[in-house]
Amino acid sequence: MEHMKERERRALVCLLVKEMGQTDSWAAETHIQKCVYFLQEMLKAPVGYGYIFYKHGPYSFDLRSELAVMRARYQLDLKPRYPYGPSFILGFRGEMNLGLVTEYEDTVRFVATNLSVKTAGSLERLSTALYVTRKNSELTDEEAARRINQLKPHVKIPQAADAIYELHNLEEAAREVLTAQ
Repeated sequence: MEHMKERERRALVCLLVKEMGQTDSWAAETHIQKCVYFLQEMLKAPVGYGYIFYKHGPYSFDLRSELAVMRARYQLDLKPRYPYGPSFILGFRGEMNLGLVTEYEDTVRFVATNLSVKTAGSLERLSTALYVTRKNSELTDEEAARRINQLKPHVKIPQAADAIYELHNLEEAAREVLTAQ
């Protein structure tokens, strides 16, 4: 599958930020990073960001740079939110290209509704579970939980197992969204 063009990719990020606002999500960079990762890896949106495993799970330096460019182009803006820091919101040019990604509205809404409302810690565990299970598809759930714990010792094995269980439920719900398209 071919990756999205730059304008489409940015429109998808804007659509995600808009939908996150509808769910009253924090919409900070961590939330956007993890939600885009799920869009790309679980829901097969051809976004094309390169992700590596980093401090708090999968992370894209490409997406980080893209968010800065989008702010410079007034597609996104930051809104201060006490006590943790700013959230991304649409800038005055943010809705300009949303028509380019209408086919992804349901998948973006699914991610915003089911993931963007979670805490950063929960997103870290879930995205790490997705990362581990995608990179090591031969592992059983128990082995995957141990692998998560090896990568992130602060995530205890029962928490990792819970994240894998929750991931399976999300994958099942995502299949329903994908087949409805």
